[in-house]
Amino acid sequence: MVQGEWAGEAVGPDVWEICRELTPAGSVFAFLVEHRGALFPAWMFAETYSSRNGRLSMPPQILAAVITLQTLHGLSDFETVQELRCDLRWNAACGLGLNDTAFDPSLLAYFRRRLCRSARPNRVFEAVREVVKGSAVVERR
Repeated sequence: MVQGEWAGEAVGPDVWEICRELTPAGSVFAFLVEHRGALFPAWMFAETYSSRNGRLSMPPQILAAVITLQTLHGLSDFETVQELRCDLRWNAACGLGLNDTAFDPSLLAYFRRRLCRSARPNRVFEAVREVVKGSAVVERR
């Protein structure tokens, strides 16, 4: 297993299965549900989760989806975690289960710090940009 890979499962039913019809097709939430696995594979974060510095309490794939939504919505860390606690669309987009609990907002700062100290600090946004560019090409055809 890659050091940054999450071995656990979502707690409770899959949010996307429950609220899919409440989330507009083409929304950023639906986009992340559809592309999250390709955008943020476990190997992408392996260097930031070495045996020397351990893991965060939340998988990096989830945190990457969270900071993507945070950036798109222009929210503070506290506001971001509130959205994650209260908005099922956020949970679905981030791959959380219905009964998963949010985390302390400081975890986002800690995750960003790890990314900043890595060889590719912008990897999350570079991945999103590549998928968006690829989607735009497909839509024009």
